[in-house]
Amino acid sequence: MIDDQTRILALEARLDEAQKILMAHDLLLRGLLAHLAVREPEAFGQLARTLTAMKFFRDGGAGGELPREVAQEIREILGEIGSSLERRG
Repeated sequence: MIDDQTRILALEARLDEAQKILMAHDLLLRGLLAHLAVREPEAFGQLARTLTAMKFFRDGGAGGELPREVAQEIREILGEIGSSLERRG
């Protein structure tokens, strides 16, 4: 029988691994979007407009399609890249 401390340690290890994977995905997403913004600014703009027109994005997740925090994170990533592109332009 596994005691509580062992269970907690196992869960902490799983959480740490999940955070590392999430950070890798975040970095990859930001890199790909930045590359698209630099190479194909019109395509990046179209993608941003398409995403912001979707219900989950407009309602900040209120429709249940996407948690509010995730919609906000997407909005921030697109905004950061868009701002960087404008400064560069």
